[in-house]
Amino acid sequence: MYINLIGQRNIFGGGIHYGNFSEALKKINLFGGLIREIGTSPSELNLIAETASLADVHIFFYPTSERVSPKGFVVKWGIFETTKLPAWYVEWLSDCHLIWVPSHWAKNILVEHGIPDDVIDVIPEGVDPNIFHPHLREMMVKDNVFRFYCCGKKENRKGFPELLEAFHDTFAQDKTVQLVFKADNFWSDSVKKTDKLSELKAEIKELGLNNVTIISGEKATTELAYINSFCDAFVFPSRAEGWGLPLIEAIACGLPVAANFYGGQSEYLESVIEYITCLEFNKKRIDCGEFIDMWGEGGEWAVATKASISESMLQMKKNYELAQVRASVASEVIRERFSWDKAAEKAILSLKNRDRFKLSLSLNI
Repeated sequence: MYINLIGQRNIFGGGIHYGNFSEALKKINLFGGLIREIGTSPSELNLIAETASLADVHIFFYPTSERVSPKGFVVKWGIFETTKLPAWYVEWLSDCHLIWVPSHWAKNILVEHGIPDDVIDVIPEGVDPNIFHPHLREMMVKDNVFRFYCCGKKENRKGFPELLEAFHDTFAQDKTVQLVFKADNFWSDSVKKTDKLSELKAEIKELGLNNVTIISGEKATTELAYINSFCDAFVFPSRAEGWGLPLIEAIACGLPVAANFYGGQSEYLESVIEYITCLEFNKKRIDCGEFIDMWGEGGEWAVATKASISESMLQMKKNYELAQVRASVASEVIRERFSWDKAAEKAILSLKNRDRFKLSLSLNI
């Protein structure tokens, strides 16, 4: 038998999930030799469709342009940021033996769409606890500027409009405070021919902010850990996340964080709820054209209030020593409970519970 992982390693959230989960799965005793990474090109997909056996397990990380139905046991990841799913996506997810989602929030949404509870397992994603670790923060040589950090694609879903306005209202004239963005959108720029970096610069200029810094371009994982460690606090008013990789990485690094307790990220925020700042938000119907083009209408997001974002930043800065103590505890919890290794272990248990491993092993001694 083989465990075929169908996806692609890249710099996007899905690609990072694919790569890290694959590496973690390969480290588990017997299973390493069974893992095969399969790309999403038509030729690769058709090959597994033609050569797969009934004993194989096929794990699809996201929908592919080529629809294939290989022999064996098919698992599909359901990762989304809306409460109302399009019919094509529900149909794609339903055409399998088992669905994995990273959070109970996502599982509840699938059940509301008519998918049976017993074919859905919650397999949280993870974080690399060796790279995203608070030790690095202790080594950083800092200046007298307090830096709030936000990392995410430049799109309305990430809550940049409310964050920028809240920062303007709170720290616009304060040269000792800085807002740092890592905010590219490589996919949109290449596929839709947008220029998200210029859009963000224009929004900052319109607000008259001169204490906002943008970091752009592809960065290695270690570089992202350095940025997290150099900054003082993480503000993440994202309206909805399938998992929220930048947020869990910030917590693992030991940053005090303020975020919406909503969406996929609620799966791990629940474990550290006492040690983070939860923003106040209002649920609103999604009105972003770019998002609706992909996912359709009817879904809801959680939009953080400007007042809540402002107050959270003020309090984290004013009571930073306490915020840092709380952040250290949150880091320990996250690194212990939500590593990629833990994700791989839960995935194997999910498959074992469905009687997927029938290996004929013998040892002549």
